[in-house]
Amino acid sequence: MGSARQSPSTAASSRSTTTRSRWLPSASTRRASAPESYTVIATIDWAAVGVVCVVLVIVLGLASLVARRRIIARGEPLAMVAVQRGDDGWKLGMTRLSTDCVQWFSVIGVGVRPQLVWSRGELDLGAPMPVQRAKPIGMLDPVQVECTVGDDRFTIAIAPGDYTALRSWSESAPPGLNANVA
Repeated sequence: MGSARQSPSTAASSRSTTTRSRWLPSASTRRASAPESYTVIATIDWAAVGVVCVVLVIVLGLASLVARRRIIARGEPLAMVAVQRGDDGWKLGMTRLSTDCVQWFSVIGVGVRPQLVWSRGELDLGAPMPVQRAKPIGMLDPVQVECTVGDDRFTIAIAPGDYTALRSWSESAPPGLNANVA
């Protein structure tokens, strides 16, 4: 007795083997139940969308960090310098030497203007010594240097090679100054 009616599992397997598009329901499906056809059309893989969004946020974040660093550098080399005032913790940043001042930019943030500026003639660098307390994060084997600008006293942590460059910059005359060396 051939019945025209199929069991639900047989009907589902016969639908999956048809040559019709999976986005267009078959005529029998449209007549049988309309909500079932909507679930097939509106199926979105939310896990894949979530992964794509996370990857996109990470890529955009890294691209913005690189772009900010390039804007800050303006074609000049940057040095990693951590600043400590009093008993506060280290604040990691980047310094850029210009002809008349040292400009310090925080690593964390979106701003491209310097947060600290030290003039060439006012910056007094002390002798380098090993870091006494906890080392700043992100710096390999820094030296600690006591600094004075006017009445302001603070400590910087800087790589030994960068300290040598900063020291020679602070002790030299700026370009264009008519200094007679005899």
